[in-house]
This record gives sequence, structure tokens and C-alpha cells, in this order.
Amino acid sequence: MAYTLDFSLNRMTYDLMQHVRSNITDDIHLSKRQVQDWIRNTRAMFMQNDLNKGKLITDDFKQDFCLELEVVDAAECCDVNLDCHVLRSTQKIPTPIYYRGGAAITRVATVGVTSTNITFGEQNRIIYSGNGRFNKRRIFSFYKDNYVYVIGGGMLKDTLKYVTVEGVFDTPEDAAKLKRCDGSPCFTADSRYPISRAAYEFMKRNVIQTDLVMQAQAPSDNTNDAQDKVEPNK
Repeated sequence: MAYTLDFSLNRMTYDLMQHVRSNITDDIHLSKRQVQDWIRNTRAMFMQNDLNKGKLITDDFKQDFCLELEVVDAAECCDVNLDCHVLRSTQKIPTPIYYRGGAAITRVATVGVTSTNITFGEQNRIIYSGNGRFNKRRIFSFYKDNYVYVIGGGMLKDTLKYVTVEGVFDTPEDAAKLKRCDGSPCFTADSRYPISRAAYEFMKRNVIQTDLVMQAQAPSDNTNDAQDKVEPNK
């Protein structure tokens, strides 16, 4: 994948804090956690706006996970009695960004050299798939309650043990407990953050024009006594 920005969360946090202090003001106390909240929230807002305008999802925003699957009772995902094998990821995934087109999950696929795509869709449609004459051996997937479910495919439960899932997620940091298929962690504060250069520049403008203004008007902890006591700004 080719990325337009290769900044980590730590790098963006440091750069933004330095930019504010050097070019705007050093009178406002900025915590690392606060700045990271701004980065995350503005990224999600930027992505939702783009998707609702019909723009394509670029690689800059995507994250991917390797998920182990387990057999579960079909009642967990189906409101009707279906004669099907139901698999579910053993771990929860981060909440995907939602827009008019649904959850921003861009790909579900098998793992390995012969990786093939698995049809992904909304739960209320997918649970009825695979019952036709010509698609009864196809595999389908959907998202529910932060799990990925896979149904169909005949002897699915005996052959499919892992899937890879790719998409755009609201809080990239929530992927810290997950692994990629090569065994590397899906997220650390020093790994590439899933954001484009345009979104990063938008985020900086938004912080300066909106978040900092609100911060300047809000009460602050001027006692620095580690008790989070709040005093009005002078």
C-alpha cells in the first residue's frame, strides 16, 4: 500500500502540540490525551463527510486484522431458524465508522496464499444468503456487536479457521490487542496512523479554529496538583 502520510500517533501529537505552542500560544495547557482525542475525533468526522459525499475509501484510512473463528449457535446472529454453519470471530474488532452506506468494512477474506474475498453485507440481508440453487456453497459475512460472523459454504466450520478483515474504524487505538496475519500488532502509538495528509491538515485547522477556542474559554486546572481540580482561566 502507498500512503500519503506516514505519521504515528505519537509523532502527530508531538507535532501538533509544538505547533500550537510555537505559533499560536503557550498559555493553554494541552495534555497528550486531549490532543489525541482531537486527532481521533477529527479524523472520524473527515472520513464520514467524505464517505457521505460518495468518495472512495483510500488505503490511508484502512486497518486490517487477522481474526480466529469459532463455531457459535446460530441463534446468536439469526432471528429465524437457518440450516447453516455459523462462525464468529473469537475477538471483538473496533467499531467501524458508519455512513449512509453502512459500516465502513471494505474487505473480509480468507487467509493464505490463495486468499479469496468473502461477500460482506448487512446482517438483515446476509442471513438469508446462500440458500439458493447456485450460491449454496458461497461464503458470506457480516458485522454485529463488534464481532464478524461468517455463514454458508457447506463444510465451512471444518475448513475455515481464520479471516482477515479490513476497514475504517472510529478509534484506531482499539486495535492494539489485535494482530495482523504476519503476527505484528495492528496498532501501537508508534506505528503508522490511518489518516491521509488531507485529513491531517484538516485536523490541524480544526484544532486551531475550533478546539483551541473552546479550550481557551473553558475552566482549567491551574493548581497542577494532579487532582484534576478545575479553576477558571485568568
